[in-house]
Amino acid sequence: MKTFDHDLEMRAVKSAVSSPKRMSLLRKAGGSSLFHFTASQEIFDRATYLMKTKGASPTWRDIITDPAISEPVRERAAKVKSAPIKKIKTMKQVADRLGEYTRIRFAAEAAKSIAEAISEDSVSADDLSDILSKAAQKSRKVSDEETFRHIGDGKKLKRTGKDVLRELMKRGGHNFVPTGLRAFDERSRGFIKTAFISLAGTTGGGKTTLADTIRVNQALNGARSCYWSLEMNHEEMENRLLARITDIPMERFQFPEKLKKSEKRKIVAAYDEYATRIIENGGFTSEAVPRGGVSMRDVLDQSEPFSYDTIFIDYMTLLEDADAEEQWKALGQAGRQAKVFAQANNRAVVLLAQLSEEEKIRYAKAIKEHAGLMWTWTYGDREKETHMVKIVQQKSRNQPMYDFFLRENFAQSRFEDPTEDQLREYKRSQTNVVGQRSSLSDYRKLKSGSGAYKGPTGRRYAA
Repeated sequence: MKTFDHDLEMRAVKSAVSSPKRMSLLRKAGGSSLFHFTASQEIFDRATYLMKTKGASPTWRDIITDPAISEPVRERAAKVKSAPIKKIKTMKQVADRLGEYTRIRFAAEAAKSIAEAISEDSVSADDLSDILSKAAQKSRKVSDEETFRHIGDGKKLKRTGKDVLRELMKRGGHNFVPTGLRAFDERSRGFIKTAFISLAGTTGGGKTTLADTIRVNQALNGARSCYWSLEMNHEEMENRLLARITDIPMERFQFPEKLKKSEKRKIVAAYDEYATRIIENGGFTSEAVPRGGVSMRDVLDQSEPFSYDTIFIDYMTLLEDADAEEQWKALGQAGRQAKVFAQANNRAVVLLAQLSEEEKIRYAKAIKEHAGLMWTWTYGDREKETHMVKIVQQKSRNQPMYDFFLRENFAQSRFEDPTEDQLREYKRSQTNVVGQRSSLSDYRKLKSGSGAYKGPTGRRYAA
């Protein structure tokens, strides 16, 4: 009986090579185990490696000229004339068919092993059962050992307290991705990789600025991060980045012809330093701007082959999921998909959302239900004047829950940790009499040095 189809394998590989979404589909269906032929496996593994390390999908031309692939395999690949599969539905059918062949091969291997065992003078029924059990586990996408962890089944203890401690110590900080914001990282260590995270701010509150600040911080410190911008194009994203790494006000990049020579030199030096630091620290980052509409599933599938530690999506209602008739239900489902993906792939998925004036997430309450971590903040006159933003952690599963302050610097398109002096100045500006909030004029006087005001104890604070 035929247990493979070489042409089908090569067509599937060719279709997946230049498409992260199709590559992700094959990886989830079984990855290299789907292929019987060494050539198919070698090309698939090489394309996967290139996507993870280079941050771009190779072309079929890249494959057939890649010296890292053996010459016989390259020659075989060059002879493949079939066009790549374009329709996802068709690609799924091909993956399913390859999966059927794979299960048949596992069954054939088991049958051969059983035939060899019963041809001996003696045979153990337990050995035969073990062969069948292993074949069944191979044919399933997730084995029993991956799904369950048993204690007390009557067998010898397989996982001791020492094993648990060793795994904990090995896991350590690897399960976290620091944000680069000291106010959060010092107490919480960073984003948990398996978490679905929601960042929700009011209009004009800097949702994109905060999320992209964290994305860049993570890459600079050796993590793999990706920013899906559904609202801005690559040029807008890059202008923000340049403002952040050069300290040149972002408005200057609107008129590049007016940039001074010193500013141009600063841009060149700062960008090269930024990119070099990412590479030297083993980091990797991407900005993804889709050409058309994308759903949550599209974003996750296309991101999966690159093995990002953190995936940012800006923002919730720009997903195609939001076009559903029952928007709240569709977005709730999108949040669940992100949560399941994060847990299954050991990634952090961060979704930006809009916060209403009533400080509630618009459109989908289910987002909070699925989120493992949720930050919210408001941005009004006081924040504009003081540049201080209070981050409220409305939800923090498996991490301490507390509020903290960040300082916005929209001119340079970033959020920063406030200094102790800045934080102290801000806090004492909040009241001028016991139990009453100060007016913004009090803060302006303190800031400018033109006056003083009374604190809650009656003490006068001068600038």
